[in-house]
Amino acid sequence: MCKSRNSARIVVAAYSGEVRTDKCMKPLIDFLWHKDIDTRACCCGHGKYPMTIVVWDGACSYFEIISGIQIPRGKRFYRKDKEGFYYIPEVMDALSEKKVIKDKDSASIIRRKGR
Repeated sequence: MCKSRNSARIVVAAYSGEVRTDKCMKPLIDFLWHKDIDTRACCCGHGKYPMTIVVWDGACSYFEIISGIQIPRGKRFYRKDKEGFYYIPEVMDALSEKKVIKDKDSASIIRRKGR
């Protein structure tokens, strides 16, 4: 994961052009392309957000492969925050829901132990 916002151009034989991605993501995206995984967008998170990679399932939907979250739109997957960093709202929502569940579970365990 890179701390700065720097991008690299990727050229793939199966694609008739270039795309830009975070430099640190280039090896992973190259690997996915060589495995015929249709990536559509990615971001390393730059130390602020989790790494995300949006793929097309080949049939009817887009999803983020690290979290497994389905993305309900076909473009503009990312939103930009006030500092200029990009994130996928559905992924952040899912992470905050998991945190709330985990915090509730932790609180109940603490209460049981502290009786």
